[in-house]
Amino acid sequence: MNFRLSRCLGLLALTATAAESFYQAASSKTYFSNISLYEIGKPTKETFMTNYRLEERENGWGGSLEVVGYGGKTVNPKKLNSYFMPYGKCSLNVIEGIPTFPDAVQPADGTTNRDVEARNFNIETVAGAAGDAGSQYQGVITFNPQQTIAGIGITWRQTFWRNSHDIPTIWGEISFPIQYVKNEMNLCENVIKNGGGASDTIGLDGAQHVANMRQAFRQDNWLYGKVDNRVKLAKWGVADVELRIGYNSFRGECCDLNAYAGIVIPSGTVINQCQAQYLFNSVIGNNHHFGILYGTHFGFGLYEKGNHDLHMDLDMSSKYLFSNEQWRSFDLVQEGEWSRYLEVYSNLAQATEAEGAVAPLNVNIGTSGINVFTRKLRVSPRFATNINLCLNYGYKHFDMEFGYNLWLRQAEKVEFPRNCCIDFPLTIAVKDINGSGGTNLARTIKNDFPASVTPLAEYANNIIQLSDLNLDSAAHPATLSNTLYAGVCYNSKCLLTIPWFFGVVGMYEFCSMNTSLDRWNLLAKFGISY
Repeated sequence: MNFRLSRCLGLLALTATAAESFYQAASSKTYFSNISLYEIGKPTKETFMTNYRLEERENGWGGSLEVVGYGGKTVNPKKLNSYFMPYGKCSLNVIEGIPTFPDAVQPADGTTNRDVEARNFNIETVAGAAGDAGSQYQGVITFNPQQTIAGIGITWRQTFWRNSHDIPTIWGEISFPIQYVKNEMNLCENVIKNGGGASDTIGLDGAQHVANMRQAFRQDNWLYGKVDNRVKLAKWGVADVELRIGYNSFRGECCDLNAYAGIVIPSGTVINQCQAQYLFNSVIGNNHHFGILYGTHFGFGLYEKGNHDLHMDLDMSSKYLFSNEQWRSFDLVQEGEWSRYLEVYSNLAQATEAEGAVAPLNVNIGTSGINVFTRKLRVSPRFATNINLCLNYGYKHFDMEFGYNLWLRQAEKVEFPRNCCIDFPLTIAVKDINGSGGTNLARTIKNDFPASVTPLAEYANNIIQLSDLNLDSAAHPATLSNTLYAGVCYNSKCLLTIPWFFGVVGMYEFCSMNTSLDRWNLLAKFGISY
């Protein structure tokens, strides 16, 4: 008995350790794909809700119903911060460049310590416009992302056919959560030098220049990728509905085995242009993907004497989610991380307009990169798996359960929609920092490289091609999550002879990588058998 248990625990620990060593930390990502709390295979749903509930009521209809209230909040925001930040950093030095100083000879304005060139974000201050090196805008920004979840999960399981021993053999189930999700980016900015405020000139997208990064991330001319602490990113809704049919293939005195298959019906948030307006926007469900699911359950009795009972449950479930179309932002390959925020020319006509404009419009005319590097893409989540192992100790009317859940998901595959015109104009080029119709292939979010400017006459040579787009930056990477949980449950049959149970469970979810959330969750369950 102890050998079997230790072997299962050792194998699961080895699987988790090996899998976690394979995954890598991410940076400069534009989209975070949620982990569903209430789904088949998760302890939020499976704890205390086994097929034995179908047999609880004598001469009953072989059904059970469960209602779960749950809630949780993320911890360790620094980890998720590095997921969105470039270069894996937790904070960024943002400095406004000075037109009269090239990158290589600009120590007076702190360029050597710069992570982000502020002018990409439509920032121009009075000091910056005047070329007053050392007095222009300088600041440090960081994100402190948090997610709060609350919801009610409902599961109805019903026997369809019994064997000759009157044991439920074929059963069906429908389950879904009604969920509240609130996401917060919590942009923090320490303005070291304000540069005398925003200049009164027109900048990118024909909009007024802004003075700092808080104003930049929420400016009205940005269509996507905004971060605005004043906007509440919260939603209520029904998340994905899961249907499954199961077969109890073996039932003995000391063990049981069943298998099931089913479908995932999307009913949550559609990732459209409105949803893409804000970075880390709240999402209900699994991004509105249809899917199939399958899995097995194995239960094994370890000890039974008198009122004491100890058994182990192992659940393994997988789902495959099919692709759909979503609006997401992406970086460029050569220009690197956060290049989606580079200022660009949307077409040759805009570059020509800049060349013919008088100062300072000749420098300022351009388009915010985030507005053109956000497009409708085809997203394929592919496979996700739950492995749940628990020990359940029963004494009279009480059950105590201790368990571990390992959740794994493939990396998303992101591409342009098939069999249709690709929604990306082959007219865009990265604008040179000095404008006047010049373009620049060497420019990054950090450095301007003005010596690498290409004149307007060669605009066609610098047009961004489809091969230049880093669609992987729009995909959530392969990830895993570990969950430790413990709960206690009281079972009774005194509610009008209807068996019922009530339990509470505490869980902590964690991972060493930044591709999943660290959070605590609490839940309370009530269920009946009829």
